[in-house]
Amino acid sequence: MSRPKPPCDISPTQPKSQLRKTLVVSCGSLNMDMLRRRVEIDGETLHLSPREFSVLYLLLCGGSTYVTQTALIRAIETQENPKALPSIVSRLRSRLRPYGYRIATARGAGYRLEKVVPLDTTW
Repeated sequence: MSRPKPPCDISPTQPKSQLRKTLVVSCGSLNMDMLRRRVEIDGETLHLSPREFSVLYLLLCGGSTYVTQTALIRAIETQENPKALPSIVSRLRSRLRPYGYRIATARGAGYRLEKVVPLDTTW
């Protein structure tokens, strides 16, 4: 029995011998350097708090499926204040929106990261 592969694209940016030094998670033009804790979109660095970084990582690894609120709350370690999650998601939305990414919400299901594709309105 084999383990399912995570839906996010996890690939080393350096040879296998240096895998422990650099690990990048990507989705389109969004790249997360896990060891340096750096997020880049279209070559621009986004400065995220540790909690925002953790939420974004889970959303990237969730792929096209929704990530539950419970999983996200566990990741940001705020059991004492579960109301912190909506504000973290709100800040992430405002930071990702200019780059064409959005965080969709499904009531009862959770959150999911989506790339917004602009519609061509010229006929």
